[in-house]
Amino acid sequence: MIETVWVGIDVGRHAHHAAAVDDAGVVLWSRRVPHDQAAIEAIVDRVSGTESVVWAIDMTAPESALLRGVLSNRGQHIRYVPGRVVHSMTGAFAGEGKTDARDAVVIAQTARLRGDLATVAVLDDLAIELDLLTGHRGDLVNERTRGINRLRGLLTRIFPGLERCFDYSTLTGLAFLTRFATPAAILVASDEEIYDHLRGHGVRRPTIPKMTSKARAAAAAQTVTLPGEATTAELVQQAATSLMALTRQIAELDKRITEVFRRHRHAWILESVPGIGTGSGAELVAITGGDLTSFGSAAKLAAYAGLAPVPHDSGNRHGTLRRPQRYHRGLRKVFYMAALNSAQRDGPSREFYQRKRREKRSHVHALIALARRLVDVVWALLRDGREWTAVSPPRGGGLSPASVRMEVRCGHQLVEVFAKDAAGGAAIVEADEDACAESVFEGHQVVSFSRGIGAAIDQPRVVDSADEVGDLVVDATRAGAEGFCRQCRVGQCCGGECSVDDVEFAAGRVRG
Repeated sequence: MIETVWVGIDVGRHAHHAAAVDDAGVVLWSRRVPHDQAAIEAIVDRVSGTESVVWAIDMTAPESALLRGVLSNRGQHIRYVPGRVVHSMTGAFAGEGKTDARDAVVIAQTARLRGDLATVAVLDDLAIELDLLTGHRGDLVNERTRGINRLRGLLTRIFPGLERCFDYSTLTGLAFLTRFATPAAILVASDEEIYDHLRGHGVRRPTIPKMTSKARAAAAAQTVTLPGEATTAELVQQAATSLMALTRQIAELDKRITEVFRRHRHAWILESVPGIGTGSGAELVAITGGDLTSFGSAAKLAAYAGLAPVPHDSGNRHGTLRRPQRYHRGLRKVFYMAALNSAQRDGPSREFYQRKRREKRSHVHALIALARRLVDVVWALLRDGREWTAVSPPRGGGLSPASVRMEVRCGHQLVEVFAKDAAGGAAIVEADEDACAESVFEGHQVVSFSRGIGAAIDQPRVVDSADEVGDLVVDATRAGAEGFCRQCRVGQCCGGECSVDDVEFAAGRVRG
């Protein structure tokens, strides 16, 4: 009897193709599966007698929704093989043809050979609803942006002065264009007619006189009637009317997104974080499926968002880092915009941003560093189930008024870290990221921890590997002080993937 079977499914719109391989990589069967429930349940029944079945799909788009739903209802575990991986793995097997049957076999073989593939989680209803609503909102916003650009182009053809007068991304400017789009229409209309028209569309009273004077000045400056003016003006009025309706539709959708988001269990935590509002919080829940802890660590979440640099070494070039190429653009945008918003308000985020600027970092690099910090903040808050506060509250039954000292040295110069736990307050301290051009855990590191409570500082230890760093952290924990890199947790090192920007330790929680 075969103990384990890997089933790869090449997802399609009208039909899928499934193929099964055994432990040795031998293809057991391959067949076309119609896109309906009965056919999908039939292939599940076909492997029901096998002790272990691993399912792998190459797409999590709506085309695979029914497939994933049926497999989840039958208690099956699904792995995700990205299309880029399938394309790369195709060259590892014989043949040059491109068929759905071949792709299904490649997906199954990839799932058999790689144990690090992500598991396709079952999303909760709120996360799915937010995903649909935020996706629909994004489509409407893009359509509105295209409409505004078309309107400006049309208006520039016949009345460039009026095109420069108002902001047509607002209802105020659009309301004016629904009736007055040519110099003649503005000049023949009385102030009372313009006032009544704008008030009928909800324009504020103090704004109307200013708009009227600007429009009349633009109309007086253009006495030439351009060809096609009547038809273009008609199209401008229709476009302005459509854009007003679209703007109101987006506003109503925003209200619904806010209402749905605030029903989510993590909403109160996310809204407390500076820079994250209901819109970005809803996108965050939609992208992550409503459960950030499924990523395993803050470092993996940051990598998924493209905020963790990756090594780019070659030959004699060492310690070079670059931006990753494969990451979720939407998630990166959420944290980047949160960093941009929080950097404009007084508080820890603005202080962090200004410190990075004083370190000669560019505006964009400082915001990316702040976005990486916000990933840690959001992760820690969701892990502890608490709101954000400017000062971290005591944890673990209180802190002893003792001090903890940590020193990190590399072969070039001292990267000093010092934290003092005064009157029960835990401190978060940072090293100098520019002190060493090498990756943090690549060797020749000397780390020392004091045991706190008046104990002598341990003898420095030379750390040559990530495993030794993990052992050192465990020793410090046993001594009563917890120190850990912000890319790792206590006793669980990231395996050498930390970058120079991650030379940051948290010291505190000293037990008496």
